[in-house]
Amino acid sequence: MYQSHLRVLKFGIWTEGRRVEVSINRTFGY
Repeated sequence: MYQSHLRVLKFGIWTEGRRVEVSINRTFGY
């Protein structure tokens, strides 16, 4: 159970990072 929670947390951080990356790319017109 703890393992799955950790995986969800890691995935949440990963998706958050992707969202920031996409917004930066959109801002600079990549």
